[in-house]
Amino acid sequence: MENVKRRTLKPQKHLLFTAISCAVASLAIGVSGTLAFFTSTQETETAVTMGKVKLTESIDKTTFQYFSYGSEEAETAFASGGTANLGDDGSLSIADMCPGDKFAFDAKLKNESTIAINYRVTLKKKDGSEVTPFVLEGDSAEGKMETKENEKTLHLSISLPKEVSDPTLMGQKVVFVLKTEAIQGNVSFEEAA
Repeated sequence: MENVKRRTLKPQKHLLFTAISCAVASLAIGVSGTLAFFTSTQETETAVTMGKVKLTESIDKTTFQYFSYGSEEAETAFASGGTANLGDDGSLSIADMCPGDKFAFDAKLKNESTIAINYRVTLKKKDGSEVTPFVLEGDSAEGKMETKENEKTLHLSISLPKEVSDPTLMGQKVVFVLKTEAIQGNVSFEEAA
């Protein structure tokens, strides 16, 4: 038999070669990963304060005036004997009003808004039904208030037109609520609806 020597690599040398190759590759990747560019970063804190809309209304009962059918002079009650009452909840009751009568009063608006606002004052019956045939009139039942305007007085009136002849109104008690609304000054109520 013939003696043939085969040359084989020893497993240790093969493993050593592989380990050195991996170390060199890792070192090359690490060096390329640490390259840097000149940079600058600045952070500026920005604070945003939201505007606040707050408008309250109160009826001044010392300004109550009664105008009866055919009279131009203010009285302390209607000629029929009727009067108005302001409830603790801010509701306004008008009793014994007749066609042709008008009740006038002042409403004071208190503005605690931090932005300009649009406002409107409307009349509603406490039960939510329509105010017809009653009419809310007055100067400035809607308008604009700037932040520096802390208060505004509205001169308003509720009247029952003399043409009203609906017998179902006789003896009825009507309680009104003056609804005051405010919205940011750059939006109208129609846009918000």
